[in-house]
Amino acid sequence: MKINKALSVLMAFVLVFCVFSFGAYAAESGKTVSFKIENVSKSVLAKKSPPKAYGANGKYYAGTSYKLYDNISDNAKAIYNAFESERAGLASSPRGVIKVNLSAHGRNLTRDKIENELFYACAAITDDEPEYQWLLSAPFKIDYVPASGMLTLTVLLSETPYGSWNEIETEHTALINAVNSFNVSGNNRYERIKSIHDGIVLRASYSKNLNESVTLTNSKLFYPSSALLAPYETVCDGYSKAFKMICDRCNIPCIVVTGYGYTPGIFGVFLLSQGHTWNYVRMEDGKWYAVDLTWDDVEGSSPVYDYFLVGSQTTDKSGYSFIMTHDPVGDRFAGTNLTYPQLSRTKYVYDPSVYENITGDVDKDGEVTVIDAKWILQSVAELRKLNDSQSNAADLNGDNSVTVADAKSVLRLISGLSA
Repeated sequence: MKINKALSVLMAFVLVFCVFSFGAYAAESGKTVSFKIENVSKSVLAKKSPPKAYGANGKYYAGTSYKLYDNISDNAKAIYNAFESERAGLASSPRGVIKVNLSAHGRNLTRDKIENELFYACAAITDDEPEYQWLLSAPFKIDYVPASGMLTLTVLLSETPYGSWNEIETEHTALINAVNSFNVSGNNRYERIKSIHDGIVLRASYSKNLNESVTLTNSKLFYPSSALLAPYETVCDGYSKAFKMICDRCNIPCIVVTGYGYTPGIFGVFLLSQGHTWNYVRMEDGKWYAVDLTWDDVEGSSPVYDYFLVGSQTTDKSGYSFIMTHDPVGDRFAGTNLTYPQLSRTKYVYDPSVYENITGDVDKDGEVTVIDAKWILQSVAELRKLNDSQSNAADLNGDNSVTVADAKSVLRLISGLSA
């Protein structure tokens, strides 16, 4: 969903559709489960009260990174892992036929249970690894042997925008190349996130080709390739997934968040909400902040930053807090409710000085990682020249030189041992 800030008075009438809902059919052996793309909206007539915060069931993740994979069942993880190992059908033989060994966890499951596990696996992997974009709309033929827990999933292309697996592979390769060649500048995490934000907003535009009927052709608007490949027309799913893919490339913890974007009307009343997708990123302070590229892409202007690294209580120009206009329910698939990290209450405040004096933080991104050890070793091998500030950060043992011993000290810091 996209809001034109110049037309804030008309915000209640903006209708944009950006989420997938899936209708499942019988999953008996040999039958088909079809993931049907639909536009989702829900009418709301409520005073200015926030929707429930941070996800469907209140479970938060405290780690330094986040994968939706970690929050699904063992059976769903087995399906997810099979998709990953077979590249969602690209690497399987024959292509599109994926075998899953559910083992003891997956014996004698009911038809509905198999469908639910498949929904969760697809919901998690298409947000964790958006490169497998075709799984959003592909129907599946399911063959299941209850006694052994063996599950065979055949990805059917009949309800996707692709005519063949060769066509999928061609676009997949182009997408990966676009991600790897995307220009990201900046000396720290904040600057790199801003560079990714601006680069996508300047490259892509919000498509006007989506209406009540989602066709096989315009369903590609939901894919990250729509934001990164010509003609660069996309919707919120495309913005958020392209953003995640490039953040992943830069080792920036980032997740895709799905839910509803609330359109505020007059007198503090929310008249309508639409399915919407945005991102959370984790900064060096360990907190998660929201980024909404769709709403920061104002037609006919440079990127704006109204929804850039904001917290749940950050207010927009109309005085509405982020959590009042963004409801992260995680319901990308029917019957699924994915959970997300707890969002910071306040907006991220960029202070360049925090990057200057962290021992071991050679690349000045605000934290000590394997990349810092790599930079030290590259310096020792004379493959990278460090400036004075970087050299000071690299000299962990204080002997006024940068050596392999300093790289070892960085690795000890990362592992939780003393330097």
